[in-house]
Formats: sequence, C-alpha cells, structure tokens
Amino acid sequence: KKIFRSIYIHCGGLLSKLSYNELSASDLGAHDLLERASVLIDMMEYKEAESVLREAMNRDDGKNKTDILKKLGNALFRQKKYKEAADIYGKAGDHYSKARAIFRTGDRTAFSDVIKELVSMNDKRAGSLMLLLASDKRRNGESSEALKIYESVKRDYPSETENSQWGIGWTYYRTGEFRLAHDIFSDLYKIYGSPRYLYWKARCAERIGKDASGLYKQLASKEQDFYGLLAHLKSIGRLTAIKDHGSKNHLEKFRSERVDLLIELGMKKEAVSELASITKKASSNDDIACVALRLEAEEEYRLAISLASKLPDREGLRSVLYPYAYWSVVKDASERYGIDPFIILSVMREESRFDPSARSVAGALGLMQLMPQTAFAMNRKVGLNITSREQIHDVRTNITIGSYYLSSLISEFGSLPSAIASYNAGEDTVRKWLKAGDYKSEDEFMEDIPYDETRNYTKRVLTSYLEYLRTSGETEIPKALCILA
Repeated sequence: KKIFRSIYIHCGGLLSKLSYNELSASDLGAHDLLERASVLIDMMEYKEAESVLREAMNRDDGKNKTDILKKLGNALFRQKKYKEAADIYGKAGDHYSKARAIFRTGDRTAFSDVIKELVSMNDKRAGSLMLLLASDKRRNGESSEALKIYESVKRDYPSETENSQWGIGWTYYRTGEFRLAHDIFSDLYKIYGSPRYLYWKARCAERIGKDASGLYKQLASKEQDFYGLLAHLKSIGRLTAIKDHGSKNHLEKFRSERVDLLIELGMKKEAVSELASITKKASSNDDIACVALRLEAEEEYRLAISLASKLPDREGLRSVLYPYAYWSVVKDASERYGIDPFIILSVMREESRFDPSARSVAGALGLMQLMPQTAFAMNRKVGLNITSREQIHDVRTNITIGSYYLSSLISEFGSLPSAIASYNAGEDTVRKWLKAGDYKSEDEFMEDIPYDETRNYTKRVLTSYLEYLRTSGETEIPKALCILA
C-alpha cells in the first residue's frame, strides 16, 4: 500500500489511476491528497487538482486547511474561475491573490476594497495592484484620478518608481498632453535606457511638430528589439535584408561519430541527449553554436533556439533562431487560407518554440497552442474530422487549424496586431479593448493592451515576423505592416 500510495501521488495517467484502485479511502490522508494535487497542478491538470483538493478539505482535521485553500484557489484561477478563486483566497487569508482574481472578474469596487486592506496591512505588493487600478481608471476616462494614484505609488512604493512614472507619461500621451509626456519619456530613457521610452519620446516629438528622424535612427540601430524594428520601418521605410552566411561553415566544423551513429540507428532521442551533453562540456561559444545548428538540422527547434539565444555572437545562427520549421505543411496552409507563411511560423515560434507536444498552463495544445474547444469548433470548418485531444497535437492538424483561425482573425480585424492579440486573448476581449480605447494608431493599441501577457506576446510575434522577413531577403514592407510604418 505504501508503494501504491507513492505511485498515486507522484505519477500521472494510467499508473496513478491503477494505484488509486488498489487503495481504500482510509489509506489516503489530507496531506497525501494535498501532495497529489500539487503534482497535478505542476502537470497543469487543474480540474482534477480541484477535485482532489475538495476531497482533501473533507478529510482534513484543520492542520492543512490554509495550504489546501491556497492550492484550491490556484487551481480555480488557472481554470479562469476567478470569482470562486477570489472567495477561496479570501478564506485562506491571501489578500494579494484574492485581489488579482477579483481584478479578472471586472469588479472594480471589490478590487479597490481589497487594495485598501493590503495598504492597511503595509503589504508592499499593494503598489503593483494600485498601478493596475490606476491604469483601469485611465482607460475609463478618469485620468485625474489615475494620475493621483500613480503619484501616490511613486511616493509610497519606491520599488515601483519606474512603472508609476511610465504610467504618468502614458496617461499624458493618451490624453493629448504630448509635451508633458515627451519630457517624462525623455527622463525615463536617461535613467533606465529602455528603447520603449526612446520610441515614445520620438512619437511625442512627432505629435508636437518636432523632427523625430534622429531619434528613430538612434533606435533603429538596436537589432532584434521590437521598438528598434518599428523605428527601422519609420526611419527607412523598408526592410533591410539579412542573409545567414555562417551556418554551413559552422556545421561543417562539427563532427560527432557517436551522434551520427545514433541518428543512423534511428535513436534520435538518445542523439539529442548526447548533443545536450556535448553542450555542457563545450569549451567555447563556437562549439555551442555548432551544436545548436546540428539540433536545428534534426528538427529539435526548442533546444536549438534556447542555445542560440544565449550566445553573445549570433552570426550565422539566424536559421536556428528563425527556422523554417515544418515548411511544407506551413506552405500548404498558407496557400490554402491566404496567409503569409512567416506569420504562421512567427506564431508557432512564440507559442511553442515549434514543440508539437507543448501544452500551456491554460490547456492549449501543440505547435500553435490551440485550446481544445477552439480546435473542435474550427475543425468543423476545415474538415479534418478530429475527435480527440491527442489528434490536436498532430503537426499537420495543428498547423492547419491554427492557420485557418489566424487567417479568419486577420480578415475580421483587418489588422495584424489586433489579430495576434485576439489569438492570445480572444476576439470578444480585443473588440472591447478597441471600442473603449479609440486608438489613433496600431502601436498605440499594442502599448495599451491591458493584459501584460497579451501585450508582450503581440510584440514578440511581430518581432519574429519582421526577423523572418529580413532573413528571407524581403525588403518591401508587407501590407499587413504598412500601418506601423
């Protein structure tokens, strides 16, 4: 029974279920169930974790109550059951997590009340939540109130000085006070050096009639940075093609008889392990670059990109950083649904790093990270007849459905940034943002996306798209990006 209990707690799938059947209710205490739920949460099985945690509550004598409640709140939050999660976090005394859950419900009065509790408790995390509150008020047209909150955060929470100062500058920009915003972004850039601040300083300069070409030129020199690429488009009006000249030479330097033999024997998994081992023993960055190229050649894109991204000199590694993964399938989907193949590759790169078995914390599956309900809904339109979650992981199925969905979003919104944001956050959510924001430009919309994860995701996908275009030798700005130039 001890062995079966251990297997049930720590394993997944069939082994865990079979071991559970060998046990009686009395063999599992609340602490065992809590440990099992923690494993399920790590495996992103949130619904099952919720069920196990509720059973743990029934069996607990009070010793594990707080830990169970916190885990249960986490499982509910991950399932987007925000109201239930907020109630559970409250019972656990975790007011910070309760506030985060309430914010997602849209109950701003309750959110403000919890922040007041945290402030009264001298919880330093209240500052980050107050910034959320200020941003929300700005979006609702309460700019004066938002500015007051930003100033109070800057005064009372020194660790949030940069974020609160940005919030003040962005509020001025969105309300048309471009001179004030210009000065704040200028100060932020002097102190912190982020391209983000220099870019919006340049945009302010344009709005007040100043020549911003020098600022854009300064920014355009920053390679592989979102704002640098935007500035490149604005200052030059075209793309600069970049050819990958060093790949072949790097790869020819690499020789491993052991890896070659393993590949020849069809033992790809073992060959990849061998390559990873070589990386750990590598004496130079050049050796690591060689391994990254070999991994890319064997379609182990995730590990290859990870290795290449860490190298200070990426010359000759653009084919690794931006691979033409599953190219024949991508091209087929591109032609079928009228979408640029590099957009498909860019979404795959940022969603899964080209890992067909990838699964997100929200339950999205495969290369293009499709939610099962979305995949089944789109399946009826593309006619692939999928009936199970396992089929969603299939490379052709996943790319076909994801490409169709992405193409439909681009057609609906008529904007690549809005379509990409919708792919991440959902169409209804983005429609609401666009309606409330009344944005004058696409870059303004992207900078103002309320969810951090969606804002950063949209910028990453567009950065990858531009890099794919440059690597392909393209110099003309695609129609989808003319709105940003």
